[in-house]
Amino acid sequence: MTETTRNVCRIPQVLYHSRALRSALDHRTSPASAGIDVVSRALTRRGVAGTVDLARPASKHYIVRLSPNRERKISIIIPTRDRADLLDRCLESLFAVSAYPNFDVCVVDNGSSERATSELLARFAARIPRRFQVVERDVPFNFSALINDGVAATDGDLVVFLNNDTEVIDSAWLDEMAGYAQQPEIGAVGCVLLYPNGSVQHGGVVLGRGGVASHAHVGEPASAPGYFGRLAVQSNYAAVTAACMMVRRDVFAEIGGFDEQLTVAFNDVDFCLKAISRGYRNVCLGQVRLIHHESASRGSDDAPENRERAIAE
Repeated sequence: MTETTRNVCRIPQVLYHSRALRSALDHRTSPASAGIDVVSRALTRRGVAGTVDLARPASKHYIVRLSPNRERKISIIIPTRDRADLLDRCLESLFAVSAYPNFDVCVVDNGSSERATSELLARFAARIPRRFQVVERDVPFNFSALINDGVAATDGDLVVFLNNDTEVIDSAWLDEMAGYAQQPEIGAVGCVLLYPNGSVQHGGVVLGRGGVASHAHVGEPASAPGYFGRLAVQSNYAAVTAACMMVRRDVFAEIGGFDEQLTVAFNDVDFCLKAISRGYRNVCLGQVRLIHHESASRGSDDAPENRERAIAE
């Protein structure tokens, strides 16, 4: 129905009851392949290339993997300041694990002073000169400004914002995210981020929690389906975290980039809400997972020296 009209409203009545017959509840009379076929035919009608599978055996939720155009370049922007140990793990996993062939990396160096950091950056610049660059920005920390400067220094059709304390564990992560980011109706694309112990750190952002917005599914086991299966499959969300976010360059330009008045927190939420206000949808891909060593490089917002700034934002 949504293929033929946008005029959809909610009818607050029960319009259907599952049949109270044993045959209606028997999976043999309603095989998973039938559901997969229904969703696959929907993709075909809409002219969208992709594949469909069950999220897991006996699941009622479907993973839709959209096929990206791999000729479209992806530029990955990583703000950093020292912590060479974190950045090294991030970069090594990024280049070693990612299967998408057409991407480059821009590290926005926010005033690093340690020798280990300069040696690390020099090593990657020498090793992958055409796919790695460093932009120097020795200014007071402003995540939004660092992201905007990184976008200005790159030329990929798609841009990824990635924290220096993340670790890539899924070879298809760029393909999966690009498949969605390339759809004209999509704004920001995020994924599930896991703590090192395997529990969920980010499974989409919902409004209202914590007074403004907060991550969904925090602390859930990685194997948990989440609220109505939303940890397992792709879902619309109000926002996704910029610790790992993909967006088309034209959408980024249309929105005007990240708001530099929001130096640390909520800049990603602000960006995503602006995307929604322009008619785009933001998506979190439950089937894509990265590890996030949260706030390991900049500290917690609950620390006394950060609390005043966090409240102001």
